[in-house]
Amino acid sequence: MSKVSFQQQQTAVEASQLRALKQRVRHRSMGDGKSTYFGNYVSQEGSEKLRTYEYHGADNSLVYKHVLTPMNDFLVELLPLWLAPNLITLIGLLLVGGSHTMFVSYCPFLEGDAPWWAFVLAAAALFAYQTLDNLDGKQARRTDSSSPLGLLFDHGCDALNVSVGTMTMSSILQLGTTWKTLGLVLSAHFVFNFATWEECVPVALPIINGPTEGILIGVALKLLTAVVGVDFWTQETIPGVQNNSVFVIVTVVSTFFTLVVKYVLHLMLAHLCGEEYHPFRKTLVPIFYVAGHCGFCMLEGIYDAINEELIVREFFFLSFAAYVHIVITVVWEVKNVLGVDVFTIPRKAKASVKSS
Repeated sequence: MSKVSFQQQQTAVEASQLRALKQRVRHRSMGDGKSTYFGNYVSQEGSEKLRTYEYHGADNSLVYKHVLTPMNDFLVELLPLWLAPNLITLIGLLLVGGSHTMFVSYCPFLEGDAPWWAFVLAAAALFAYQTLDNLDGKQARRTDSSSPLGLLFDHGCDALNVSVGTMTMSSILQLGTTWKTLGLVLSAHFVFNFATWEECVPVALPIINGPTEGILIGVALKLLTAVVGVDFWTQETIPGVQNNSVFVIVTVVSTFFTLVVKYVLHLMLAHLCGEEYHPFRKTLVPIFYVAGHCGFCMLEGIYDAINEELIVREFFFLSFAAYVHIVITVVWEVKNVLGVDVFTIPRKAKASVKSS
């Protein structure tokens, strides 16, 4: 090959790469692409991959295989065919949220006593959530309504359940507004994020995992507290160390990093669309707002910048608004890309099930 022909080929390759770059820039300028900071959450390229996505996952838990699966196979046959899988997941989340609201009224500062039946209801709500969380996928296959939107909705509810559930557990363990609650919450988030990661890569969940055994341990702890009372957790089995401290320390030691649960939704979305995962997101803007608020107050001397109650309220409402925005927007975008319903089963799926 002559030097001239080699240079011509190299020039042609560079020209092709330049055209591809211009095409991507044009897509982004027209709103067809995905911006890390602005624009849609699902890009044009992601939309194409989203339509061809297929879920491949497995749970090697012995409890899941030999106990929960037979039970759920029986229960799913009792569900009406018109009941949408996402609605099943949402019902489970509402049950957990209801039990947490009950503990907020009894233990507003994550400590204090509650009636024994409150712990039983909390355990029942958590077990019901796990059961309904397993039934939604079976119902989707039963009604031929499986879609990536269902997987995304399922993991989004799981993320909320981790946050709400750990706060409820903090009240039950009498952790209070201390480092113990922070350690328990961060540890639970870490485990959940890596459980989600295990589902994103071709690796099955291990024999003992958080989604199965972890939830059952939470159910057992709530039932135990209903029997022995909350005072058990403030007693000292080890001299100088409360029982709740032992539980938190063991939980924290079993983890190595702390992750934010909000990243799970982006991680799953990137996985479904076959796109890169960017840790920094525009939904993190509330953090910069609060930081700016503190800096401004300290510079101007308006009032104490570290007003804990005000900061917490500001951050909560801003974070809540950001989370609601991303949930509604992502669900709407994925729904439109796939052409599926969120809380109803298409008539075609119902007809195919009845005919079979």
